[in-house]
Amino acid sequence: MQHVSDVVRIHVYVSRMSAIGMGTVLLPCYVNVRPRRYEPQRIIGEVDAQVGAMVASVCGPGGLDDGVRAAVRRIVCIRSADYIEETFSY
Repeated sequence: MQHVSDVVRIHVYVSRMSAIGMGTVLLPCYVNVRPRRYEPQRIIGEVDAQVGAMVASVCGPGGLDDGVRAAVRRIVCIRSADYIEETFSY
């Protein structure tokens, strides 16, 4: 049986991290926290390395949600991909 780090990759993009941040939290090797905004077009590049299913989950303002949704729609006909959205607005 394969090790979980061989089949699972989790990328978390955080646009605003607190001073405490994630520095004191130990995460598994397959979880990667990146302190920057996500560019939705990067999803297209992830497809080349994809093995199995993919999920894109987004929680943010409408513009970010729209960008990620559009990127997922471009790849859903090529690969197995799910889209999960949690939106907020002011």
